[in-house]
Amino acid sequence: MKNITRSIKNFFAPIVTFTLENVDSSILNRLKEFKLRNIKCTVDTISFDVGLINARKTEQQIRNLSYTIQHRPSILHALNFLYARTFLCICIALMIIGIAIFDGFIFRIRIEGVHGDERTQVTNLLQQSGVRPLTRKRSHDKEALSAHIIQSLNFIAHSVAFVRGNTLHFNLHRAHTPPEGSKNDIVSRHDAIVTELIVLSGFPMVKIGDTVRAGQVIVKAAMQVGTEVGEPDEYGRLTYTPILHPSMAFAIVRGIVSHSRMSILTPDMDKDETVLSLVNQILSEENLGDFDNYDIHTSQIGGGSFVLEVVLTATKNLIQ
Repeated sequence: MKNITRSIKNFFAPIVTFTLENVDSSILNRLKEFKLRNIKCTVDTISFDVGLINARKTEQQIRNLSYTIQHRPSILHALNFLYARTFLCICIALMIIGIAIFDGFIFRIRIEGVHGDERTQVTNLLQQSGVRPLTRKRSHDKEALSAHIIQSLNFIAHSVAFVRGNTLHFNLHRAHTPPEGSKNDIVSRHDAIVTELIVLSGFPMVKIGDTVRAGQVIVKAAMQVGTEVGEPDEYGRLTYTPILHPSMAFAIVRGIVSHSRMSILTPDMDKDETVLSLVNQILSEENLGDFDNYDIHTSQIGGGSFVLEVVLTATKNLIQ
């Protein structure tokens, strides 16, 4: 480590090595004012290092003696080397600056996954959004462009945009879902308990056995592209949030739908007729259609009267 530190220091503080031949060591007394370093004496020679700033004065003191000078590599040599090749250095500097400037631009746009007329539609859409060669990389929001392609073109289900070098890539995936597939979230049209959930495309927001309300999102029109790690919960366990990207939603969702009506059943009323009336009321008001079964619940309220409740249940398609 000391050698490395010394080499760095010598590079930025140049030194010169003098080697004197056939001289007495007393010469060192005449030169001590020049702060000699690394002095080495042998039978025939004396060598020492002196700072470049004192090299000229040292030469004047020993000009009548036999000596040699060795210049160590230093920053001055590097600057002299560059100065002697000024034109080459300017060309290299301009080339580096040019590369740095042009690296911030898009020179090519590559679209993969579609062909023919579909590719032309994508190209036209991107041009309308300002995506063309010789535009700056930072001027394009890749996530927004991907979402715009998905929302604007019905035949695109998923899009990923990224920059590699000076090329802006668009990896597109055609929509292979059935016609019922939607670019909007799938919501429930009934209050129900989910009994069947088959997601062909999209991100499920519920699971089998969950209770959902009418208008609640069941499947988002999105595709999971990663997971974001969140803050630990109250038990110290890490939480995870899915990273979603716009896509299409298509699913088969069925659930148990229940509707009920109540009526007061007095002793002079026929129970079967009352039950039938409540069933018809549910069917007409809720547009339930066919139902699987019905349950009857009664509770006495005194005087021979009862509260009669009829509950109809049916397994229905929950998708609007």
